[in-house]
Amino acid sequence: MSRLARLVWGILAAWTLLCLAASNASAGPEVDAGMPNGSDDTKALQAKLDKGNIVSLRPGQTYRLTRRLRVRYDGSGIVTRGTPATLLMTKAFNNIDPYTMFSQPCPQAPCPAEPRNSVGIRAENVTDLVLENFRLEKMHIDGTYVSGIWLRGVTRGKLAGLELWGFSLGAIIALDSVHEVAIRGCTIRDSWANTASTLPKYNRFPQLTGIWFDDNRLKDVSGVLIPSTDVVIANNTISKLRFKQGLFEMPRNLFDGMEGRPNTDTVGHQTDAITVGPPAANVTIMANVIDVVGEGIDCMGTKVRIQDNRIANTYDCALKFIHGASNNIAYGNTLGAAGYATICMAGSAMSSVGNTFGNLITKNVITNVGDRTAYCGANVDPGFTVTCPTDVAAFAVDIQSSPLQLRSPYYNVVQGNTITATSNDVRLRHLFRSEARAYYSLFYGNVFNNGTGRVFCTPGTPTCDDGLARNPDGTLANGTEVDPSADRLAVVDVDGNGLDDVFVHWSASGQKRLRRDMNRTVTISQDSIPSDALNRGSSRAPAVSTTGPVRADSRKPPIRSPRAPSMARPTPR
Repeated sequence: MSRLARLVWGILAAWTLLCLAASNASAGPEVDAGMPNGSDDTKALQAKLDKGNIVSLRPGQTYRLTRRLRVRYDGSGIVTRGTPATLLMTKAFNNIDPYTMFSQPCPQAPCPAEPRNSVGIRAENVTDLVLENFRLEKMHIDGTYVSGIWLRGVTRGKLAGLELWGFSLGAIIALDSVHEVAIRGCTIRDSWANTASTLPKYNRFPQLTGIWFDDNRLKDVSGVLIPSTDVVIANNTISKLRFKQGLFEMPRNLFDGMEGRPNTDTVGHQTDAITVGPPAANVTIMANVIDVVGEGIDCMGTKVRIQDNRIANTYDCALKFIHGASNNIAYGNTLGAAGYATICMAGSAMSSVGNTFGNLITKNVITNVGDRTAYCGANVDPGFTVTCPTDVAAFAVDIQSSPLQLRSPYYNVVQGNTITATSNDVRLRHLFRSEARAYYSLFYGNVFNNGTGRVFCTPGTPTCDDGLARNPDGTLANGTEVDPSADRLAVVDVDGNGLDDVFVHWSASGQKRLRRDMNRTVTISQDSIPSDALNRGSSRAPAVSTTGPVRADSRKPPIRSPRAPSMARPTPR
């Protein structure tokens, strides 16, 4: 290890110890929860939380809850020291209203009453929260909207070693307007739905999500919604979040906002492992294991780092970037068996979000494109088999932009990924698909190991559908490029303003320069890069380069080799 690397790791280690010390210094006293009473332990546990304590559950014991627990004080929380205890959310948690499940008291009428039957543990506007080493089991009731944990306005929260299961619809863990929260080593599993209410009062398109960001944000004094920032989700396992056949096959036109859809357009698997809602920022999602969910990571945030995750058996997409997702990095993930497309990008029908912009997809390993045997194969768990299409209509990367979308995907780079296909990948149609309203997509330096026994079209092959939208003269639409030997790519601070720029010599644009920086501005320029530009790059984005020069002239500035991305701040505890 170099001296510089040792110095960096030493600084990070010291920073982590300082965080831990600060957290411990502000923690409340730890008190014994006592033995469960066998019927309802809610009142006793709440009384201890209301004194600002960290409540220590007895190892291996089961505590029954009939209404939500609320953490009101800084440094408070719930832990188990030893064999994890269980908090059992009884069938008193039976909320079916998706619109009031996160309601709270308000100073003047009319406003909905704060429900007690829709959230297991709630913490709002507190610091140094600790929830550690216990199980949160929900007695399953099909079609109910109940969350296990809801954090809102929490700063420096620690969720570690938790296990949650038995939920039906909604967010199992909901994070809203939180800062420096870490979720590590938790398991979210075995939750499902087979029905959703279509009654007018409760009608909402159904969704089940393991961890959901910013769907119910706080507002600041000016009325501006506050995003979540600096959150770490690492080393967790999220598995088996599913819809059964009854809900899977319900027509979408039964739900609000989808009345015009045909009856053949069904709900499908609307389950996500992690949803990063807009405009959450500086989120790190690292080294998680995700398996058997509708979609793995649904990203709508900005500056989200998605790295070293293992995602398998997603009915639709392993990674999705949509609704204004911008300046995100997906690096070094292992992505297998995505039924529709391994990596999906799309614009948005919402004018309130920006374009899906400047995302970098690099160094990922992609296998088993189109495989849905986890949902319709011989080994599916009893009761969870659904009907799977067999058409050849799956993609390694799909960039969509329909005329109905008010926002489009712009300047997204898919570089240096490895795609491996075998004879079992019978649904793989194209490696890459890019629709006409997706602008300046760059597919560069990717490797395809083709063991299918089939020939896949490459750009420029006459009378062959390669999946890429074209102009009437046959050229690729709107600046799309696939492995152009003349192009060069680097991520550096080109203009020395402290912001990372993606710099591309992009021949399809008809320009020598295309530059975008991390505050979402785009410049297309003929100017040369300053000779020392590549030495000024910050550490916030990965350095991606080629063996050729970045400049158009004969001088060759230094080229940094590719490395893993690092965000602006070290990760919290």
